[in-house]
Amino acid sequence: MIKDKRHNKRRHLIEYFDVVNVKNNQVIGHLVDITAEGMMIISKDLIPENTTSFLEIKLPKELKRDHADYIDFEAKVLWTRKNINPGYYSIGFQIISITEENLKIIKETIL
Repeated sequence: MIKDKRHNKRRHLIEYFDVVNVKNNQVIGHLVDITAEGMMIISKDLIPENTTSFLEIKLPKELKRDHADYIDFEAKVLWTRKNINPGYYSIGFQIISITEENLKIIKETIL
C-alpha cells in the first residue's frame, strides 16, 4: 500500500470544478480534491508527469468572493494513473506558485 505523504487537510469535493489551462483557455479536467499544496483532477487527456502549467479553477457563484471568478496558479504534474472510469485519468498536481490572495481563497472557501 502506498503511504499518504500529505501534511495538509485534503478536501474531497461534492461537485467538480473546471480546471483550465490558461495558455490555451481549454478545460483540461475537473477538480476532484484539493489542499493548499496540491490537487487531483480527472481528465480525458493524459498529461505527462513533470509538465508545468498555469491553471485556473473557475469558482461557482456561491463560492465567489470579492469579485473573484476564479483562482489561478502554476502547478506541476507529480503523477498520473488510469481512473476507475474507462477513458479517464486521475492526475496529481503540486501547486508551485500561487498568490497569497488565491491561497487564502483555497484555505477559507474551498477547504
